[in-house]
Amino acid sequence: MPIFDPLSAMFLPRRLLLPLSLALLLAWGMLFDAEAKAQGLSGLDSVPAGGWTLEQCIRYALKNNITLRQGDLAVASAHLDQKAARLAFTPSVNGSAGLAFNNGRAIDPFTNTFINQTVESNQMGLSGAWTLYQGGQLRNQVRAAGSGLEASVKEQEALRNNIALSIANAYLQVLLSKELFKVAEQQKNSTYNQWVRIKELVQAGSLSRDNLLNLEAQLASDEVARTNAENNAVNARIGLALLIQWPDPERFELAHPDSSGLRSDLADQPRLQEPAAPALYRDALLTQPQILGNEFRYRQSQWNLKATQSLRYPRLTAFVNTNTIFASTSQQFILLPEIDGVRPIGYLQNDPNQVVVQPIPKYKTILVPRGEQFRNNLGTGMGLSLSIPIWNNGQVRLAEQRARNTVENARLQSEQARNQLYTDITRAVTDYRAAKARLATNRINLDAQIANHDLASKRYEQGLLPLADYLNAKNRWQIAESSWLQAYYEEVFRRKVLDFYEGRFSWQNP
Repeated sequence: MPIFDPLSAMFLPRRLLLPLSLALLLAWGMLFDAEAKAQGLSGLDSVPAGGWTLEQCIRYALKNNITLRQGDLAVASAHLDQKAARLAFTPSVNGSAGLAFNNGRAIDPFTNTFINQTVESNQMGLSGAWTLYQGGQLRNQVRAAGSGLEASVKEQEALRNNIALSIANAYLQVLLSKELFKVAEQQKNSTYNQWVRIKELVQAGSLSRDNLLNLEAQLASDEVARTNAENNAVNARIGLALLIQWPDPERFELAHPDSSGLRSDLADQPRLQEPAAPALYRDALLTQPQILGNEFRYRQSQWNLKATQSLRYPRLTAFVNTNTIFASTSQQFILLPEIDGVRPIGYLQNDPNQVVVQPIPKYKTILVPRGEQFRNNLGTGMGLSLSIPIWNNGQVRLAEQRARNTVENARLQSEQARNQLYTDITRAVTDYRAAKARLATNRINLDAQIANHDLASKRYEQGLLPLADYLNAKNRWQIAESSWLQAYYEEVFRRKVLDFYEGRFSWQNP
């Protein structure tokens, strides 16, 4: 079974992007050819020459992943929530305008009497309000929005870690599937060479035919194993291409590592001791984004509870408004130079026959202009408004209880995240210890198979060893080499997981 099979229960926790991604970069960085590493790491629109490196896969996925882009929108929304909470401290200003037509019996807006004609009226106003005191609700909402923004940022960072972890997992699976395909192909070739040799001996009468039939059955079994291994390698490669959302999976190939220098590098490199799980856990509590994100969510729920509790306090608001009106019934009288007749107003005292008359002026009416009416009818007002909550159908009490439940749920989630982190760290320390033991065992086996192959090669050249025995020794050496490579990769990654928990790595945005 491949050590890094994603279905294996011993594989690394899925919460860790960084350890695997950066571990792969460091472990294989010296192995990929320079042409592949020279490719651009962002905005890849074509197949990199020499194949894809792990870093290129991760950067491409982080740029194009839909879930991550949705997370970016969530962070942007959190920024807007914080901005809205801060702007709630500023006054609100609103304008209003209205136009109405009344036919038939209507009320004159100026005389407030009934008239029987078509009346056009136009109202305009400007009002402003400023909350002076709200029981600390606005201040607590600002603090809650700030904690929510921090939580969104940390949750996005954890999401990036998970995405890169999935990519690193799939990337490693592709490389291991290629190794297993090589082993299956070598096994088939070894069996075929044995079949050729045994066929010659059977034809010469040195061996019975049942030996040849047994090898033919083994050769067919090896061909099935080789085909399965090849299909697994193709599926793993296409799966990685789909995971990073590359549009042409058929033309997706990885850069090929050169493992010839791994053994000497490992021999010169001292094996590091794993740190203690409790100390590593204490350090990780200060750096892991999933832990910090849950802590910020807990703080946000506490500030929201305080904001809800402030609804029990009075609210003091200052207001100011200005209004004006226009009506088509507002008329202006204009005197004309001529008169419209005379009317008697009395008699002379000394001569009652002499009538005293008064001229009747002639005038006309016109509509007062709209702008002049707006200026003449302009009025303003200002004041303070105090609202004291007494009974609101129990809604404030229920809202406060819901907020308390949210606080408790956030606290439990934060505690659960810390417990999971301790479990993951303990498992990572245990896995690294086991990986070191497997690496040492595979190294001993590899050294023994190399020595056995060298001895078999010399004996075969001297004619002292049959070809089948020599091929078997070579095949065992090849299998031991592949097993050692897998153990080497695993040991490197287990070490880098611990390095990640120790806070040695960081992932910058592409």
